[in-house]
Amino acid sequence: MKVLFLHFPKDSDQIGGVELPNYFANLGYEVYSVFNKGERKFRNKYLGNFEIQDVSEELLKSNDYDVVICKSSAYQMYGSAYTSNSTNPVKFNLMPMGISRNKNGIDYNFGESEIIKAPVRDMQRVFQTYKDWNSRKDQLIVGASIGTDKNQLEFLNFVDKADIFDWKILFAGPIKSPGYMQKMKKVMNEKSICYEYLGYIPREELAVHLQESKLSVLTTDPRPLQPFDPGPRIIYESVRAGTPCFVNDLVLVYPDAEKFCFRYSNGDIKSFKNAMQKLKETELSELSKKSYEFGEARFTIENACDEIHKKVLSVFQKRSKNV
Repeated sequence: MKVLFLHFPKDSDQIGGVELPNYFANLGYEVYSVFNKGERKFRNKYLGNFEIQDVSEELLKSNDYDVVICKSSAYQMYGSAYTSNSTNPVKFNLMPMGISRNKNGIDYNFGESEIIKAPVRDMQRVFQTYKDWNSRKDQLIVGASIGTDKNQLEFLNFVDKADIFDWKILFAGPIKSPGYMQKMKKVMNEKSICYEYLGYIPREELAVHLQESKLSVLTTDPRPLQPFDPGPRIIYESVRAGTPCFVNDLVLVYPDAEKFCFRYSNGDIKSFKNAMQKLKETELSELSKKSYEFGEARFTIENACDEIHKKVLSVFQKRSKNV
């Protein structure tokens, strides 16, 4: 079976980078990939065991693909040009982002509940052992770029020191909007909330901070560009670290991760306070250990790739029988 991956860059160690194409190649499929974004342009063949060859544009367009796996709007923007010589490929969108036009021409669109965005290998190594709750710092971490779409200001406007046990807030991510950061600082200073800005840090370092924290927070609002935030990586990383999460209802995650999340309705302070009260009434040390054990068993790279492969194979086989 010939498989084309669209928008899977070879310089990314994510599931949506080298991991999934490499997994398919290890299973014996003939695997190719194309990535176009600005100056980053990759044309590759995967041989397995992370051996990747550069190939020509002509070769990629001459292949007759059985399966095409894309992300976001890649198929509509440039990917369809690579299937002109393919007889009847089954096309999958791994991450349609909740945007209807990204589904045009696609046979099967994965839902957010079907994708595990497992932590990368550098983070998995940090997570090999569980950090005991009592040895963690009195802090929560917000792992996201600083800007309006990440909606940190709503969290800060709603939260009081008592809600978070007077813990320190760590911010890890690049500043996309300096003005937004100044507004955040103003609110925290007025509320006498202790905070620290870590800046952009490598994912291995982020893993360490996640394990040292007692809560992870993500309250993004990507509207109007997207209706929701589809399966952000930090949630899977937090669960794998054994760090419970506080999120809003615009953050969609793998259903089994919900039991490790405290969720409120975006823009609703009453819902926010109710979620905070539930957090206070929960034995967080027990939830942390259960989160770690679940993440250790489920949120592995191999398991994430295997679940995607099983779905792709199932849909492909059904199509083959009906042809």
